[in-house]
Amino acid sequence: MSWITSSLLMFVCSIIFYLSVKKLQILGVDKRIYTVANFAFPTVVFFVLAIVNKLPLYYPLVLLVSFIIFRAILNYIGTIAGYKSMEGAPNAGYSLIIQKSYAVYTLFAAVILYGSEVSWYKFALSGFILGCAALVAYQRGKKVNKINYQWVIYAVIAMFCFGTASLSSKYFAQQGISTIPQLFWVCIATLALTGLDIVRVKTKKQKFDRKIWALLVLLGLSVSGFYFFKLSAELAAPNLGYVGTINAASNAVYTVLVAYLFGDHLSWKKLAAVGGMTVGIALLLFS
Repeated sequence: MSWITSSLLMFVCSIIFYLSVKKLQILGVDKRIYTVANFAFPTVVFFVLAIVNKLPLYYPLVLLVSFIIFRAILNYIGTIAGYKSMEGAPNAGYSLIIQKSYAVYTLFAAVILYGSEVSWYKFALSGFILGCAALVAYQRGKKVNKINYQWVIYAVIAMFCFGTASLSSKYFAQQGISTIPQLFWVCIATLALTGLDIVRVKTKKQKFDRKIWALLVLLGLSVSGFYFFKLSAELAAPNLGYVGTINAASNAVYTVLVAYLFGDHLSWKKLAAVGGMTVGIALLLFS
């Protein structure tokens, strides 16, 4: 499977995943509960895939421990910060667009770390994309302070966590940890951290009806596909930043969908910024 095909499958899974999250938030499900689903389902899926494909899950202890500590912490902090940002943003898609702007960060970091390709033309396009992301984040009439823009702060934290995690994936792949084992260890370690957090804050038990269970299953399956196709594409692409740009583009579509389906804010100016970002990403990827 080519990296472009993997990226497009990631695109679809991303939209389904975040729409599931949005609906669970509307239904008042605690973020720690759907964070468990976020990692429990993929843990099982990737464990089964590893066994079926006879892939090793055990590596030198130092390598495995460093991978788990580095990736799990980044993944957990990024996930929680991302969910908090989505809850506070006027449109959950605005938050995701900022979170996934790490594509620009990884695009150039990959050049320094791995000698990946890039050009001045793509550098300029990346600046344009970041400018559109800034327009999406800005709220007219609101003073720039922590209270009004806390969701932006959380989104930026998530952006750097996810971007750094993506960059590290290639490094650990070079050390011999392939796609499915990487995903298994990230998910099971992050799941453990989530479980500890649930115990620490004494999260209240919630009764779930069939609708919520169905959403949790949909979330788990879609995020499993998202993780798998994302990492597969990143390891195969000429620059993993290209995959990040497609990931970011999925959130432009999500921004429009969440406004239509759930009534989230979407002004014409914001829509224009989202459109500009999408065009910039397309040019960055296919030029």
